[in-house]
Amino acid sequence: MKRLVLILPLVLMSLAAPALAESFPHYADVSGVAADDVLNIRAEPLASAPIIGVIPPDTTLIEVTGASEDGKWRRLNAGERSGWVSARYLKSEPMPPWWTERVPLFCYGTEPFWSVSYEPGLLSLEMPGEEPRSLGIEWSGAPRSGAFETIGWKIRGGGAEGFSVLRNRECSDGMSDRKYAIGIDFFLRTPEEDLVFTGCCALN
Repeated sequence: MKRLVLILPLVLMSLAAPALAESFPHYADVSGVAADDVLNIRAEPLASAPIIGVIPPDTTLIEVTGASEDGKWRRLNAGERSGWVSARYLKSEPMPPWWTERVPLFCYGTEPFWSVSYEPGLLSLEMPGEEPRSLGIEWSGAPRSGAFETIGWKIRGGGAEGFSVLRNRECSDGMSDRKYAIGIDFFLRTPEEDLVFTGCCALN
């Protein structure tokens, strides 16, 4: 029985490892496409799906937001919608996962319109008709394993304070068919009002 107890965690870790190998979103470059050809963006992760756009063969820093169940396709945003490209023609850029807090992010939402620009340790909140509000991250935390791809921030600055939670999940802005890989819930108490936002984040 003791041997079974010791082995089981190792088995569970080995099963979880493939899921953690690729974190979304991340950047990728087009690879293996001839100079006189293009990489097709399709409406669904199928070779027979309609083409909704194309990517030149020398394109770099494409934000990849997800993968198909069979792992053969990668999702990205094209115009006002999301699409799929063959994974064999993308080469991932080496970069830390977003939840390590070393990657700049741009988060936004609608009703009302708002946006938050994130640089490690600093936030800038913008709303229509108002001056940008600079905020500091007083405390941040994430699961040690990173398995849940979640981070939390305690926010303070300019007489305001609050907190925010970012999670790896499929996210839509509600006004387009674009799909993102990070969702954000943002809570801020200012001297004038209490603000509660929900939205999506992209690499910045």
